Amino acid sequence: MAADLNSVVKQLADSGIIAPGKLENFIPPKADPRSVEELVQALVQSENLTAFQGQQVKGGKAKALILGAYTILDRIGAGGMGQVFKAAVGTLWLVSLALAADCGGPSVEELLPMIASHDPWQQQYGAQRLIRHGRRAMPSLVKLLADPGNDVRAWAAYATREILAATPSAAYNDHGEAFWRKELEKIKLGMSLAEIKRVVPCVGEGGGGSGPWMGVWWQLDDYWAMRLDLWEGTLGQRPRLERNVLAVWGPELPKEYTGHWTWWYVNGQKARECELRDGKAVGRDVWYQSNGQILK
Repeated sequence: MAADLNSVVKQLADSGIIAPGKLENFIPPKADPRSVEELVQALVQSENLTAFQGQQVKGGKAKALILGAYTILDRIGAGGMGQVFKAAVGTLWLVSLALAADCGGPSVEELLPMIASHDPWQQQYGAQRLIRHGRRAMPSLVKLLADPGNDVRAWAAYATREILAATPSAAYNDHGEAFWRKELEKIKLGMSLAEIKRVVPCVGEGGGGSGPWMGVWWQLDDYWAMRLDLWEGTLGQRPRLERNVLAVWGPELPKEYTGHWTWWYVNGQKARECELRDGKAVGRDVWYQSNGQILK
């Protein structure tokens, strides 16, 4: 099935197959390709893609051309144990790369130090392999979203997004809407806050009010929350379930840090990014919703 032009452009940009600054010369506003075929033809003719890569890109398989630190250039042949490709690592061209059939590969525990290595090649390889582990990698990736390293958090967020894009049900500590609606049925009108806590435990709580009325916001897991309206200390109406994805605000911001800093939601989307000078935000400071949209 052929891919559409917008998705192909996004895949090319995300994959890094084409050197930074070159892709923009072939897409709007500098160029106006009318189809995927036209774009790929221009990239192949300008030697920004090989003919083999062009065929893969037209099929929507740009990401498959990146295997760890390797960029696949061409397919040489295949045998009983796997396939042989011509590949490149950065500016180093290799004659061939033999890829045996995947027999499991490194475990999640073996890959985590690669993400934390601060070596871009190891981080890319580690992230790509963690994506293959899917749900099994999610608890570790969520922990890495609180790592002190800005680059470590970014790679963990990338792997998290890719896993959830392929398998939304792989979200860590997301019990789902159906589960929580059933749990909330246990809460009865007239219950006190203490009684509600015994029925449905929470991971975070906040609220406020004046006089006999109090509103309580209650985080249930990493993805769901509920709101309670209490009147004179007891529940006055049915609790309201809400989708509320948590942001990871750790680690503590270094007081003397100068540079770009990004915080992430547990689903791998940006929560906030800003430029810091001596630990204080200066210039660009953008907050995001958990769906990737900028908060107005």
